[in-house]
Amino acid sequence: MAAVSQLGYLGLGVKDVGAWRGYAESLLRLRAVESRKDGDLLLAMDDHHHRFTLHEDDRDDVAYVGWQTESAAEMEAIAARLEAAGVAVSRGSRETAEKRHVAGLIAFDDPDGHAVEVFYGPELVAESAGASESGFVA
Repeated sequence: MAAVSQLGYLGLGVKDVGAWRGYAESLLRLRAVESRKDGDLLLAMDDHHHRFTLHEDDRDDVAYVGWQTESAAEMEAIAARLEAAGVAVSRGSRETAEKRHVAGLIAFDDPDGHAVEVFYGPELVAESAGASESGFVA
């Protein structure tokens, strides 16, 4: 049965991206890998392109959660199970996949209305300078 393999990324809405960047780099020891024109900041901790995206907004809350699966087929099987259970599932656009640095994704809301994504094919980086030797475990 198709399943997610790990927590892949978090999108966080924050009031002050600059303050969060300082906190993430100095205290959490994350690496800022990209600051976008739209104000988003991507933070990495291991061989994945990034694990956190900070979006400037007034919520100071989780914007979305991305769960990784091993293949497009597994992602589609999860989508089919969700749809069979009556959950509205959308396929992520190419633009959204590029922003998340993944090959493809689906999106839906959990029963409490939180945005959830399931993806496959994360962009990996050869150098993970600053990453812990044990890697990321969720």
